[in-house]
Amino acid sequence: MDADVKALIGSPNRDRFKFFHKQRGRYNHYAADLDLVLISFNPPGIIAALDYKTSKWDGITSTETVLYNHLNALGIPVYIILGRVVGENTDITMESIEIHEYVYNSVKKCGDTIKIKGNASVEELFDWENDLRIDYSLSHR
Repeated sequence: MDADVKALIGSPNRDRFKFFHKQRGRYNHYAADLDLVLISFNPPGIIAALDYKTSKWDGITSTETVLYNHLNALGIPVYIILGRVVGENTDITMESIEIHEYVYNSVKKCGDTIKIKGNASVEELFDWENDLRIDYSLSHR
């Protein structure tokens, strides 16, 4: 990834668009977003979808359940990353990291997950991601 892309923090315009959609869209036009989608170029494809939550109480919504179930049906695993991002710019880090795998649910029963790793360090988080990438590469040859 080049330095310009790596330096991007996020998009206030994207957040404004989502807010606009919620405020002005039709009452039955539901939507959901994902926080991060892991991509492979060799072989090309989606490795996994990651959604960030600040705590176990930041629950999985019914729209997220529809999204996660659909991704699972397409063979794309969904993981919930719990933790707290702290710091600024290049000093940014993450604390209290837990990795959970989403388990297919009915829309009326939102949010079953299986804890993959608790109390993980930042290094362990990226080791886990690297393992996902290796597994994807080997299983999609």
